[in-house]
Amino acid sequence: MHGWAILRISMENIKSAILGPEYDQNLRKKLRDVIISLQAKIGESSWGLAGSQEIFKTDAIFPETILHIEAETYVGLSVTGDAELVDKIADLIKR
Repeated sequence: MHGWAILRISMENIKSAILGPEYDQNLRKKLRDVIISLQAKIGESSWGLAGSQEIFKTDAIFPETILHIEAETYVGLSVTGDAELVDKIADLIKR
């Protein structure tokens, strides 16, 4: 299949981290900047509304893995993926 890659993800190495409040636009920009600095591309996004809950989802596509990003009302801005990558991103966000 031309143009497609299959990524293998071990569920043992998956981690989620909440980076901060979902409404923090500076945090969202910093996350985007960190992801781009790590040579990833931002994938397509989706947005939804259910009652008072708003959710935004997108992916950061790295050469070896995909990081899932969600911003959800009352939950926060979170990243889920390879544990080492999640830890690295969380550390870079704190700087």
